[in-house]
Amino acid sequence: MGWWLRFRKNERGFSLAEILVAGLILVWGLIPVIGMFDQSFKGFRNMRKIQQSVNCAKAAMEQIRNIPFYEPHNTSNLDKNLDIDDRFWGSRDPMNSNPSRVDGSGNSVPDWENIPKVTFYDYGTFAGYEDYKVAVQLSYLNDDTGVATMKSTWGPKVVGHDRPTNSDNRVLHLLMARVIVYISSGGTDQEAYSLESVITDTEAVYNLGVSSIEVVGPDSIKDPTGKPNAAAHWSNPNVDVQVVIKGWGFDAVNDADGVVQAWLVRDKMYDTPITLNYWSETELRGKVTLYSGHNESSSVNPWTPKAAIGYWSVKVRQKGVLSAYLYNGFIVQYPQPVIADFGNDPDYGKTGLNIWNNARLKIKGGPFCFIQEKPAVRLVKLAEDGSVERQVNGTVVSVTAPSGSYGYASSPSCEIVATFDFTTAPPGEYRMQVVNTREPTMIGHVASDYSSAVYVIQEMTPRVDDVYVAATGSHTAYSNVGNPWRLAIVGNYFNSSGSPPVEVWL
Repeated sequence: MGWWLRFRKNERGFSLAEILVAGLILVWGLIPVIGMFDQSFKGFRNMRKIQQSVNCAKAAMEQIRNIPFYEPHNTSNLDKNLDIDDRFWGSRDPMNSNPSRVDGSGNSVPDWENIPKVTFYDYGTFAGYEDYKVAVQLSYLNDDTGVATMKSTWGPKVVGHDRPTNSDNRVLHLLMARVIVYISSGGTDQEAYSLESVITDTEAVYNLGVSSIEVVGPDSIKDPTGKPNAAAHWSNPNVDVQVVIKGWGFDAVNDADGVVQAWLVRDKMYDTPITLNYWSETELRGKVTLYSGHNESSSVNPWTPKAAIGYWSVKVRQKGVLSAYLYNGFIVQYPQPVIADFGNDPDYGKTGLNIWNNARLKIKGGPFCFIQEKPAVRLVKLAEDGSVERQVNGTVVSVTAPSGSYGYASSPSCEIVATFDFTTAPPGEYRMQVVNTREPTMIGHVASDYSSAVYVIQEMTPRVDDVYVAATGSHTAYSNVGNPWRLAIVGNYFNSSGSPPVEVWL
């Protein structure tokens, strides 16, 4: 107990200086934490401002869309804003200008930097969005392809000339509107958000669609396998492709004014027009040229001037306003090659041995494509049911055609030379087939019919040079000792694989 009392008597507490130092350390450690909270609060405030600016732009766009697309002016109402362009076209010089620029893909798009910005709501005037300023820019569109050039006499409030009309005197029904939301920072306007939308005249809303396209003639360019929506891009002589487009909502009136128009379209290619000569609400008829004038729009290349093979989309446009598409609905093909004759080079013999690993054959016929790609050739052995039992692919060495034929010529003016490896081919009768081109499974690549003539691959007759007892090398064996004798037969052209197996006799 005495020891405990002495211990208690020597105990002392913290000094004031120690407490102040500890508090200072604690406060110093809390400063970064407080800063983190402050940054978080600022981030939340900024996110809220961004969301508010988005909502502000959407609300303004909805109000614009509810303004009439077009209302005619007369001398008594020129001071009124009756439709969208009356209020937001802005001051332009000349008044009918609609600034545009060409984008990286070569398309004409609105040049928003040069289109006047017209204030829709100033700060404090847009209920619910008093902290924001809203401006609007407009640009008329011809259709879904680009900005319109307005008619020289057009103006938003020019009596008798205020209906939106382009330089081709076609009434416009599409308008691109851009809403820009600003927020004031340091006395200057900073763009917080922008929103674009295409506004359509209610008069131009149609129930329009394309369901199919069918090639009805001529037979020379139709797909040999029966695809109804495919045609060759070349024939001899060249012909236009007759097509029928089926769908709904087509304008059945006289098409003399271009009420309904149709094209084949494909990325990076010029649009290929379909000239219509018949139209009803559910069917359009016309012709399209595939053999000239439809090369890649980016450059001139060896395809010129034929339409490129593969899928094309069908586009129908009505009254220059609304377009309907049948995506990848049409197939442009190579012409079907025809085999006039084939055989060994140079004599056209139709027999080969299964020991040939570099058999050289030539095929005469046409049309064979060879400028862009070489054709593919193959010998095919057919089963009794007509299915392919075995196929031997050739390697094309050369393709020749008459001068000036542009890669094609009529049978039998073209010739293919190819090599084949027969060492793995079972003997039998084979028929020749040519495919334009070397990718036989691709859309647009077309195969010839199997040749009527056959090529016979024969087995080489086996040759025996020596036979002896395998264990001793002796050419003598006794009938009553060592049976069965194991013999070695030495020679050539023995059937080492496949069927039937090798058989030997003494």
